Amino acid sequence: MLSSLWLLIDLAGPAYRVTLPSCIFIAYMRQKHLYSPENTDV
Repeated sequence: MLSSLWLLIDLAGPAYRVTLPSCIFIAYMRQKHLYSPENTDV
């Protein structure tokens, strides 16, 4: 239990506060573009 808490604190470090949300947002935008009705490049 304590190690899980420590891991969460480490993952919430300064680099991950920016990197993880950015990666998630980019993945969302790619999926949105891939499955958009205007996309005919499939």
